[in-house]
Order: sequence, then C-alpha cells, then structure tokens
Amino acid sequence: MKTNAANNLKLPRAFTWLTIMLALAIAQTSLARTNEMPQAYTMMAIEDVAEGSLVTKGKFSEAIQKISEKELKFIAFEANNNLCVSYTSLGDFDNATIACEAAVATRATAKRNILRRLALSKRQFLHDKAVALSNRGVLRAVTGDLEGAREDFTNSVKLDKWLDDAKANLIYIDNKFALVNSSAAGNSD
Repeated sequence: MKTNAANNLKLPRAFTWLTIMLALAIAQTSLARTNEMPQAYTMMAIEDVAEGSLVTKGKFSEAIQKISEKELKFIAFEANNNLCVSYTSLGDFDNATIACEAAVATRATAKRNILRRLALSKRQFLHDKAVALSNRGVLRAVTGDLEGAREDFTNSVKLDKWLDDAKANLIYIDNKFALVNSSAAGNSD
C-alpha cells in the first residue's frame, strides 16, 4: 500500500502523475511563463493496475490495446481512467471523451453498498472521483472547453484538497482565463 506523505492517505494502488504537454494545449496558450505557473496540464494514471505501467512509460497505444482485450469490470474505474489518459495523450479526443466520462460515472455516487462492494473508503472514493474530474478537465481544456475544464478542476479540488495536480491545473487554466480577459480588455480600447 502506498502512502502519500503530505496527508497520510493510504492509497491501495499507486498513482503516477503524468505531465501531458499536448501540442493543442501549447498552441492555445501564449502565457508568459513564471516559476509559480505550471507549464502544462497534468493527468493522473493508476500505475499498478489496468496497464498503468505502460501508460506511465508513454506506451499509450499498447496500453489501449491490452486494456481493450481484457475483462475489466472489477477495475472499471482504473481501466477507464488509464484509457482517458492514453487517448487524450494520443489526441484521440472522441475515445478520450468516452473513457473520461466513464471514469467519472463509475465514481458518481458514494453510496455505502457500492463502497463496501469495491472495498473502498469514502475518502478513497472521493479521491478517485477527484482524479477522474481533473483528467476530464484536461481533456476539456485541450479540446477548447475552458469553462467546462475549469468547473472540473474546481470540483476536483473541492473533493480532494490534497490533490496538487488538480490545483496546478486550476492555476494553469485561471492564468489562461486572465490572459484572455486582459487581451479582450486591450482590444476594446
């Protein structure tokens, strides 16, 4: 079991954070870079299940193929989360949308019977949901839905205040909004 030292949250599986610098995300921004500002959106893969080790190594196509070949109903969240990261990284936004929405849907409600069946604590369940929302937020951001992305990042941070990647994604998109607003104000003069 992996422990996050920042908050002593015991995670039953290893999360690995991937910085995804998609050409589309870079092309959409001309922000001045500072040390405090994130350089790209960050997505989170689950490394120790659902071909996550392939995802963390950047072998997205291989991970997609292997996940698609398996019966993964008991790890549907993990499989869909890793597919979301893989498809987004490859720029296959139609399949990424399906996978990201499925990951969010598998963590849509924290009913007691679901938690027991999945052997998850409510805190772990909310952490998973925060990860899924942040990943879907990245997909939304790189496909141009900045308001939807900001909403996902905000909700992710509300669910898990310790999820630094969601906070960084929120800062990154807020800076993009600030740039857009300042450009719009400059053009109205």
